Amino acid sequence: MNFIATQDRFQITLSSLDDKITVDNPVSFVDALVEYIDLIKLNLASIS
Repeated sequence: MNFIATQDRFQITLSSLDDKITVDNPVSFVDALVEYIDLIKLNLASIS
């Protein structure tokens, strides 16, 4: 009987999107801005 070669399931590494985005990426600025602004003060908290 021949061995069937498949993808090695034990070599998969999991990472998050945060691990892939560098500090100098413009997305980091947008993320920091969204965390900083006060949505309640701007009357935007009820928007869904």
